[in-house]
Amino acid sequence: MSASSIRGGGVRPYSRFIALAATLLASAIGISLIFGVGIGDMPIPALLDAIPNQMGWTSVDLNRIHETIIWDYRLSRA
Repeated sequence: MSASSIRGGGVRPYSRFIALAATLLASAIGISLIFGVGIGDMPIPALLDAIPNQMGWTSVDLNRIHETIIWDYRLSRA
């Protein structure tokens, strides 16, 4: 009897757990990054528009002060 016939030879039982754990970890990091950048003394209403705007994906007209706060202060803190 080989080891694969004893285990059933299918998908390893921990592979689904590892995939789920990796997905949950990536989601938690993303959510904490968004909250870390969004929390501060000055509320920034267009927080989720500033990131794709800086990457060139969108062209939303944003306040330059808000963009400076997001990119220079809050992202370095988060």
